[in-house]
Amino acid sequence: MEHHGTYPLPESQLDRFLMRIKMGYPSHEDREEILRNRATDDPIETLETGRRRRRCDDHAAVGDPREVDSSLHDYALEIVNRTRKSDQLALGVSPRGTLMLQRAAQARAFLRRPRLLPA
Repeated sequence: MEHHGTYPLPESQLDRFLMRIKMGYPSHEDREEILRNRATDDPIETLETGRRRRRCDDHAAVGDPREVDSSLHDYALEIVNRTRKSDQLALGVSPRGTLMLQRAAQARAFLRRPRLLPA
C-alpha cells in the first residue's frame, strides 16, 4: 500500500505542511449513517457554502489577526528551541515550521475568541 503518494517526501519538504492528522476510521454507527445518507443522494449536488461573505467580512473587522504579543513570540521560540535540543527528536522545528506554529496558534485563538459580533 502506498500512503505517501508516489514517493515519501524528504524531511526538508515535510515542514511545508502545517499538521499531520490521523483521522482513523468512522465508528460503526457513523459508517451506517453514511450508507443510509448516500444510498440515493449525492451530497455534492446539494453542497452549500459554509459561510456567507458578509460574515467573513464581519470576522475580518474584529481586529488584525496578525497582531501577536511579543511574549507569545518568546513562548513559541522556546517550544521550537526545546524541539531542537530534545534527545527524543531527530530533527527540531524548522524556521518554516516556527511560522506555521504561530499561524496555527493565531487560527486557534481566532476560533476560540469570544463572539463579539451577532451570529
